[in-house]
Amino acid sequence: MSKSIIKYLILAVATVGMAQEKKSVDSITIKERYGLRIAIDLSKPARSLFENGYNGLELGADYRISKKWYAAASVGTEDRNKHEDLYQMQTKGWFARAGVDINTYDNTHGTDHNIYFGFRYAVTKYSQELLDYSIFNNNTYFREEETALDRNQALGKQENLNAGWIETIVGAKVQLFTHVYLGASIRINFLLHQDDTNNLPNNWIPGFQKITDGSNWGMTFNYTLAYRIPLLVKDKKVKAY
Repeated sequence: MSKSIIKYLILAVATVGMAQEKKSVDSITIKERYGLRIAIDLSKPARSLFENGYNGLELGADYRISKKWYAAASVGTEDRNKHEDLYQMQTKGWFARAGVDINTYDNTHGTDHNIYFGFRYAVTKYSQELLDYSIFNNNTYFREEETALDRNQALGKQENLNAGWIETIVGAKVQLFTHVYLGASIRINFLLHQDDTNNLPNNWIPGFQKITDGSNWGMTFNYTLAYRIPLLVKDKKVKAY
């Protein structure tokens, strides 16, 4: 009788052990990292090197709220001295963006890539200065009066100009190392408002960049290098493959 009881106990312990082993195989624990990711826009320093009259810098950050949602913001400055055939104008100022990104990429265990789309609201404060201009005159015999612009009134700086716009952004961030990411994105911008200037229309706004006559739409590109500051690690059980 006692031998039978011992056999049943051994069989029960073995059954429980097999069930626990099967349960451990069916699921594994992975670590999800949450942190503040700081990025620099590489395109603006590169453009500063290759384009005369341009200087720019932009820093950004995002924070993971959930598996798919990220809060994002950036701030930067741009200074552009544009010399055309008929005029020379300098525009410079700062800009800021804030919004959200939504990750659509389903990472496998141990990876942390992002393919995302998002939205931003952006503002800028800047100055615009007309440094020089010429009146085009195709009459080689008579010199017409400069009626288009009064030179003394036109030349000079207009400060504390403001503009605001919304952006739709599509991009990707590839994890190079544990906390290092390389990214690229394209922004479609729609200008909501801009301050009127006294004599000349805005043709370039920091952050928004080129203004097209008769259209409020714009487009910009950027390339980023980012580092994530690890702040929180959560354990998550997932199904084993």
